[in-house]
Amino acid sequence: MVISFTIDGNPFGKQRPYIVRNSRGMHGIKRKESILHENIAREAWHHVYQGKQAEWDVSLDIKAFYKIPQSWPQWKQNAARFGFLRPNKKGPLKPDVDNVAKWIMDSLNPSKIGRKTIPNSGIYADDGAVVDLHISSYYSDNPRTEVNIVTQPKPDMNEIKKKVKEQLKNGSI
Repeated sequence: MVISFTIDGNPFGKQRPYIVRNSRGMHGIKRKESILHENIAREAWHHVYQGKQAEWDVSLDIKAFYKIPQSWPQWKQNAARFGFLRPNKKGPLKPDVDNVAKWIMDSLNPSKIGRKTIPNSGIYADDGAVVDLHISSYYSDNPRTEVNIVTQPKPDMNEIKKKVKEQLKNGSI
């Protein structure tokens, strides 16, 4: 199954939590901006998918389109539009691609209220279901984040055992 959705606006990078010390030790608290952007992404995929959670492997393809800086000369803006220049420097409006991936992956996890997980509120039960991740970044006049998710059905383990035995019998390892 393929699920595709777009999140309008400049791509957002997952932020580090605030570290708080109390009588029970230290723990992290998510920043408000992270919670807000995770909910925006969660709402975007809820508009296109209302099915049940993936039971097996998940592949993610993320394309981050950043706004072209208006301070650049016209030739440089056009070079960015045509793909000759790609975002490669970190800045306030250009988070690292790994933080963009964390933002998207966390929004696909089940929602939580406090420490309680809301059942069936994510595309997968845990980030561990993601076995293939591809992310690329571009400049655009229309900043956005495009996400394509491919979920695989749970395989028949008996069929896999048969195939493994057959491969071992043929000596092809």
